[in-house]
Amino acid sequence: ARQVQFLDLLKNHIRRFGAIELKELYEAPFTSLHSDGVDGIFTEAQQVDYLLSVIQKFQPQNPEVRPYQ
Repeated sequence: ARQVQFLDLLKNHIRRFGAIELKELYEAPFTSLHSDGVDGIFTEAQQVDYLLSVIQKFQPQNPEVRPYQ
C-alpha cells in the first residue's frame, strides 16, 4: 500500500512541476511515508533500480529551474 502511495506522490509531483530530481525522493513529501524516502518504501534493489531509471527521464534539463512553478 505504501508503494502505491509513493507512486501517487511521484505522479502528482511530476504532473505539477513537470520534472523531478532524484534527490527529491529523499525529501518531503516522500519522507512522510518513510524516513528513508524511496529506499524505505522499495526495499528490493531491482525495484529501486527500475524506478530510478524511469524517473531519470523526468529530470529537469536545468536543475536550478523548476518548470511550472
